[in-house]
Amino acid sequence: MNLPSQWTRMLILVCFVTVVSSPAQTFITLANFSGTNGIQPMYVTLAQGFDGNFYGTTSLKGGPQNGGMVFMMTPEGSLSVLHSFGSLDGYNPAAGMVLAADGSFYGATANGGGVPACGTLFNISPGGTFALLHSFDMTDGCNPYATLVQATDGNL
Repeated sequence: MNLPSQWTRMLILVCFVTVVSSPAQTFITLANFSGTNGIQPMYVTLAQGFDGNFYGTTSLKGGPQNGGMVFMMTPEGSLSVLHSFGSLDGYNPAAGMVLAADGSFYGATANGGGVPACGTLFNISPGGTFALLHSFDMTDGCNPYATLVQATDGNL
């Protein structure tokens, strides 16, 4: 019968000694979307601001105009509506926002913005100051469903 070599026994011993146990993971719900604070945040990812809070959008409801909203959530789960979309500033944001180097967020809505309601590009500050940047009119595209990306030259 062949016994393992001394090196093999040492390797097996090192493997046993270096095993790290994985702690159990706990899932905690931080916020629920009930309609008054928006619904369907499933199409987007959260962007973390320089202030440590998380920013995102819902594609429907939220606020008086019911066209989706921009929200801010603290790491503890406190949720605030920063902007409620209507028709002229766009509605149904269907992509995540991007945190730009200037500290504000940029995003797109899939609909609204005028005739023929092809969507918009917008900017919003962490404090909720909203600016409509562009309304699509089919000559320059329609219904954007992608998250913006900031290039190294600062353009989106």
